[in-house]
Amino acid sequence: MTVQPPGLLGAAGPAQFELLVHFCGRPSTAAVTPTVPQMIRDQQPWQRLHNILWEGQIRGFAPFGSDSPMVCLSESPLEHLRWLLSNRQWPPWGLLLRRQTVYDLGGGPVWYARTEQLARLPAELRSWAVRFETGTSRSDWLHEREWRIPLPLGNPVLHLPPDGVPVILVADPQWQPTALVRRTVFVDQFGMEPAPGQPGHPQVVDVPELPYLWTAAVERWYWDPASQQIWQIPR
Repeated sequence: MTVQPPGLLGAAGPAQFELLVHFCGRPSTAAVTPTVPQMIRDQQPWQRLHNILWEGQIRGFAPFGSDSPMVCLSESPLEHLRWLLSNRQWPPWGLLLRRQTVYDLGGGPVWYARTEQLARLPAELRSWAVRFETGTSRSDWLHEREWRIPLPLGNPVLHLPPDGVPVILVADPQWQPTALVRRTVFVDQFGMEPAPGQPGHPQVVDVPELPYLWTAAVERWYWDPASQQIWQIPR
């Protein structure tokens, strides 16, 4: 059976955004998804971002009320993103992926379902639904404007495409991932790079190297709490 490739999404309107943000942390008052290992819970948001950039992948976990692993993102235009960072206190560390990229990876918006609607969903679809209730057991997360990418249960890892992270969000304009400084190169008897076809021997040298996703990002954004603004960091 031939699998049809995903089609193109329509252009984002004024209440939408062409980029979706994956935050590397949660507000301090928000509960942590129970399926997240303690090792990751103990990391600071910037440490999680550092690991994602070097590993080139995001690990997914089952959201509340589900057993299926997902990677979660938010479709937040800049003014709404600014509100999430200032009013909702989301940690300003994350990656922004193109909406089309997320769709091509199998992602889509979550379903905000009333309690009685949620109860009718089969278990295999529960990972797409967020309970929407304002009664005694309140559950109102509409402001997160959430999208999710499903991952296989046996290997819940999202491998990021090399050109799939156009923007990186940080809380410090001077921050960058720790560079790896040791790599193996081939040199000739004079310590120079050999000409094509000429013999050489391996030598370990100190060469600072940053993760490709960091250097390839089109833009890097910085959240300035003093001005309550998002600024682009000059390259």
